[in-house]
Amino acid sequence: MMLPSVMRRVVGTAIVFGVAAVVRGDIVIDEFSGPAGGVGAVDADPGLATISTAANNVAGIAGGWRVVRVNRVAGGSGAVKCFGHIGQLKYDQTDTSRGVGSVWWDGDSNDTFGDGGFAAVDLTEGGANKVLSLTKIDFKNAVKLTITVKTTTGTRTYEETLAGPPFAGFDKNIGFNAFTGTGSFTSVTAIRIAFDGSGDPSSRLSFDSVKAR
Repeated sequence: MMLPSVMRRVVGTAIVFGVAAVVRGDIVIDEFSGPAGGVGAVDADPGLATISTAANNVAGIAGGWRVVRVNRVAGGSGAVKCFGHIGQLKYDQTDTSRGVGSVWWDGDSNDTFGDGGFAAVDLTEGGANKVLSLTKIDFKNAVKLTITVKTTTGTRTYEETLAGPPFAGFDKNIGFNAFTGTGSFTSVTAIRIAFDGSGDPSSRLSFDSVKAR
């Protein structure tokens, strides 16, 4: 199957769109490997009105654009930060700050998620792929994940709170069938991963890539 050039399909040991293959059928949404000199989002204002959003144009990722956003909602000092061009997606809350953040791919650089969308992609790879994977995930304390997948026929959503002592280095695999709502993963047009650490000032989250596999 031909895929739009905005995403990479990894098959066997071949090199597809210049990226070494890992697992047959993987579709790489983002590996957060660039661009060099890219920008992240930082918000040090403890109010809902101030939101920091940054966009990076990156060849080979879903839709060609990665948008990150943070909002420091409370806390005595510090900032909430999100960077996606440093080899991982990293969300951090410094000092006593508390906030929320998100990263999304919808084919453009503006600050509204899903208003357009990239050309529809079959993340199931004809039925071979069954999960959305956040690889090498690392989190501390309570972080709520909300993943939104827009398709040509509806919207699917998954929510989970990651809680407990620091955990690091495992792949978080979420079955397509665990998402609620309507819409098929055979025609995906936009993806957003939101994270909420507002309940604990020392919460953090990072992961190395997002893939369908």
